[in-house]
Amino acid sequence: NKQIKLHEKYKVNQIKAGYKAIQRMQHVINNVYKDPNMPSEEKTVLIDEMYLQMIEVAKEITKRN
Repeated sequence: NKQIKLHEKYKVNQIKAGYKAIQRMQHVINNVYKDPNMPSEEKTVLIDEMYLQMIEVAKEITKRN
């Protein structure tokens, strides 16, 4: 029973960590989008890469839990 509770707590902590990582990535995307000095093509590449990373984080979290 204690082992199950520890496992559940571990899963919750993994989900929270993934959520925070995705939040940070979204913050980066927002900053890139707002940057008037960055060329559009560069923004597109950077934002696309961040979205792909967000997808990978989400996949990892759901695969483990």
